[in-house]
Amino acid sequence: MNLLTIRQLAALAGITRAGLLYYETEGLLVPARRSASGYRLYGEKEVQLVQTIRAFRDAGVPVSTIKDILKNQSSVSVQLLEQRLFDLNSEMRNLKEQQILLARLLAQATLGEPGKVKNKDAWVALMRAAGLSDDDMKRWHAAFEASAPDAHKKFLESLKLPLKEVEAIRAWAKQG
Repeated sequence: MNLLTIRQLAALAGITRAGLLYYETEGLLVPARRSASGYRLYGEKEVQLVQTIRAFRDAGVPVSTIKDILKNQSSVSVQLLEQRLFDLNSEMRNLKEQQILLARLLAQATLGEPGKVKNKDAWVALMRAAGLSDDDMKRWHAAFEASAPDAHKKFLESLKLPLKEVEAIRAWAKQG
């Protein structure tokens, strides 16, 4: 393989030139050598390293952790990756809770704007499109009922549900 300039490496790896320079500043990437005129040149080893760094970055691994992983290449690396996996799971739970809260706020906001949510099917379709599962929707109803029971009732009524169904959903939500 011929040596690549920083622009060629950036294009090949799908990373900006600035990104590569940042990796160099952080001690992750060192050019294989420099040309007579001082240009950075990269070989196959650096291409593979950049691809590895990119895979870690795409997985959300911070640069500081990547440095530790590349330095250690041992069980410490496995521990760092496991920790990132656990952290990501926690972040996803937090995002799901934010999503449920936003759905509740949206439901409350639509109360003042008749016709925004036309019926139960449209609301359920909106929640499904946002990625909420049946369990998420139950938690959403439970949180809405617990924090703002009157608004929850008004929202359900705004969907033009029969009174029996409104009461059934509210009872279901109270069970948690």
